Amino acid sequence: MKLFSNYLTLLFLFSFNVSSFAATTHEIDLNHSQIKWKGTKVVGSHHGTVNFQSGSLDIEDTKDAKATLPTIKSGTLVADLNTIKNEDLTSKEYNDKLVNHLKSKDFFDVEKWSTAKFELSEAKADPAKKDVMNLKGQLTIRDKTHTVEFPATITKAKDGTWQAEGKLEIDRTKWDLKYNAKGFTVNWEALGDKLINNEITLDISIATKPIGKKAT
Repeated sequence: MKLFSNYLTLLFLFSFNVSSFAATTHEIDLNHSQIKWKGTKVVGSHHGTVNFQSGSLDIEDTKDAKATLPTIKSGTLVADLNTIKNEDLTSKEYNDKLVNHLKSKDFFDVEKWSTAKFELSEAKADPAKKDVMNLKGQLTIRDKTHTVEFPATITKAKDGTWQAEGKLEIDRTKWDLKYNAKGFTVNWEALGDKLINNEITLDISIATKPIGKKAT
């Protein structure tokens, strides 16, 4: 009888733990999610946008109405590199020239690698800022994968959707984006104002859809 009682207790605890860690998959709203990029040169800079192809966050369910930050178990964001746009060049000729160059083999080579992917592996609340989470994951561009970390401001809307705003700076050369890059181009010292800085700034903005589905 005691053995049976212990079995029931273990079964109850197991059921409780499983339900406690249930998560819902929140698909991102592609109409309200975007990446803003900025690249700089010795003289001047260019900036623009890239749209997402898909994305989702697996967020642990909670009944705590006071919770201001989600418990994110995992997540994936896929950017469509064919949607690269420039926003600072007003001349259509020069705008098209830059965008086509960014899509070429010198940079992202979108004919071969049309997407970039971020796979979230860790999300921790920042103890010093109540609405900030420190995100860590693997960023894949041109079939090269490196770990990146950046803070993101997280807010929850009244309809239960989530919004996230984060800024990430990467060294493009780690992903073989070495065109006119310092230290990688032959005689790069002679490039003068054609030298492009190795760092790219990415401002990432995402919003989730109101309805999700259970994660599997």
